[in-house]
Amino acid sequence: MIEQEIEGENPIKQERFCSYCGLSLVPLIGIDLYVSRNCIDCNKTIYTRPVTAENGQDLFIKAGESAHFLIDEPFSLSPRKKGSLTRSGLLGTVRILLAKGEPKSEDELEILLKFYKDKAESFLKNSSLLDGLDWDDKSNTDEVLTRLNQDKDRREFFALTLLSFSYAAEQAIGEKNVGQTAWAMYHATLSHCFFEMGDFDFEETLWQGHQAHIFLTKVQDASGQTPAQTQAIEKLTPFFERQSELTLHTWVKDGKSIGERIGISELPEETLRAIAQFYFSQFEKKRQEELQAKEDKRKEEESKRQERDFGIRILIACIGAFIGLVTPTLIALINKFIPAH
Repeated sequence: MIEQEIEGENPIKQERFCSYCGLSLVPLIGIDLYVSRNCIDCNKTIYTRPVTAENGQDLFIKAGESAHFLIDEPFSLSPRKKGSLTRSGLLGTVRILLAKGEPKSEDELEILLKFYKDKAESFLKNSSLLDGLDWDDKSNTDEVLTRLNQDKDRREFFALTLLSFSYAAEQAIGEKNVGQTAWAMYHATLSHCFFEMGDFDFEETLWQGHQAHIFLTKVQDASGQTPAQTQAIEKLTPFFERQSELTLHTWVKDGKSIGERIGISELPEETLRAIAQFYFSQFEKKRQEELQAKEDKRKEEESKRQERDFGIRILIACIGAFIGLVTPTLIALINKFIPAH
């Protein structure tokens, strides 16, 4: 049995520890997860941490124990929540989300149905799909139903079916109609599951997990390539390197079997076409590299020319400045040692 409790509730004052086993007789405060069971000596309910599983990571709940989660917000698959889930933790969280309101006995069916109705009605009242409509105004019923039935993949549709079948089950219980009750409860529970699965984080987790699974499977398939195929690819390398650009272009583009052309049956056609495409692309890559090399050389020569021009301009400026300083001095010396006629 799994129960959720809100952290912060004050336990009733009572004896705190079992006089036989020494374990707590009151719920553990500040512990995210603990279990409860009956003490074999005093038959009182005791509370303790769960046992760690053999892998050292997961927790093991023994038969007869109840797990208690101390939480301050509902269970969620949102990646924005603190921490991350283990594999077993993910499965446990999904089970908790889908089994919310689980009745402990047939007497609690009405409690479950009230939980279903309140959840569905609260969601629909706040849905943007029903903007502009008063949920409590019966004159809007037809418009509400029209909007909710437009897209049967939305959560709003499953909230509607959850609400409808919950009322149907409640009515069947009142009429003591067993068959009708079973039918309505089945559809109400199914609607609840689909409603929870329509949550954005739930759907994204499922979709992203599926995508990741596909990716990992492809990686495994690629890494599982047989040694014979690997050797065949390596042996074909010199052969493809010798082909002209026009030949490779023809093999890649005309759609005919490359394997039949070159007499290779050990490799899939997709693999041969990928190899041909790779070597074909090398010609264009080589051209681009040559163009880039020419451009780099041109830029280098231009840079050197600019440096030379700049150096020459600096030299000329320095010479001019020197001459400008020296000339007056020469004229003065000449006037001093050579008398004027």
